[in-house]
Amino acid sequence: MELGLRQAAARADIEVRRQERQKSRELLEQMWAAITGVLERRWREPLLRRAWVEAAVNEAGSLIAGRTWFIEVGSDWTEQERGELDDRARGWGAGTVEYALHAAMPAGIKIRAGGVCIDATVMGLLVQRDAIEAAFLAEYMPVLATSGSKMPSGPTQRPGSATESRTDA
Repeated sequence: MELGLRQAAARADIEVRRQERQKSRELLEQMWAAITGVLERRWREPLLRRAWVEAAVNEAGSLIAGRTWFIEVGSDWTEQERGELDDRARGWGAGTVEYALHAAMPAGIKIRAGGVCIDATVMGLLVQRDAIEAAFLAEYMPVLATSGSKMPSGPTQRPGSATESRTDA
């Protein structure tokens, strides 16, 4: 009899874990469907764009100070924006700053020096898929557990919960 109870408990545990994995997969599918658009919208917001660029420049300052920085941005960047970026880059240790303006540049910025590239474009930010999924699930699975395990009907955006820079060394 005890063996039968343990087997039933084990089957129940297996079913709970299967359901949790299914919820995780569904949540990740929703996140991946929405994340590019969310990041592109953040890039279009001036204050969020400024913070995004500042994070990339800070990262570059810690990795490539004292060198010539080759900065790739969209061709829609104004002379004033590039001047402000020049000032920030020099403030973080750029030796000199050179630009490559790209008409088809996606949201974001790339900063290169030697073999180092700080790729803070949307695609660059999303390269480390496993790490993104782990961080996302760590953030949202507890929320689901406390909300009765209901899946959100659309992308959930919590202000200030995302980081907009990543390095690709």
